[in-house]
Amino acid sequence: MAGASGDTNPNPQAHAQGRRKAVWAGISLAALAGLAIIVGAVLSFAG
Repeated sequence: MAGASGDTNPNPQAHAQGRRKAVWAGISLAALAGLAIIVGAVLSFAG
């Protein structure tokens, strides 16, 4: 994203795509962490 938004090579489309990928990566990481907590809680109560 930094290379796409620099003064020497401004490319708003590449910046938008990079931002979209970064947002999806953050959402996916949060969902995976939430899933781990849920699975841990289920195993804790089951065992």
